[in-house]
Amino acid sequence: MLGIELASTLHQLYPERFDLQAITGMIESRAVVNAIQCGEDPRAIALSWSGALYDFVQMRQRYLLY
Repeated sequence: MLGIELASTLHQLYPERFDLQAITGMIESRAVVNAIQCGEDPRAIALSWSGALYDFVQMRQRYLLY
């Protein structure tokens, strides 16, 4: 979440100097980079992951030993 906040703020403050495309590999999600470029709220971007995160946590429960 912190990385998304930082990237969003740097993109807003320095749109000509901050190369958002250069960090695509670090973020590993083209959709997140596009959302930052469109000016979406970083908290809303993180909330968009909640469904997939919930599914992962449920699946993971089956494999936990303790």
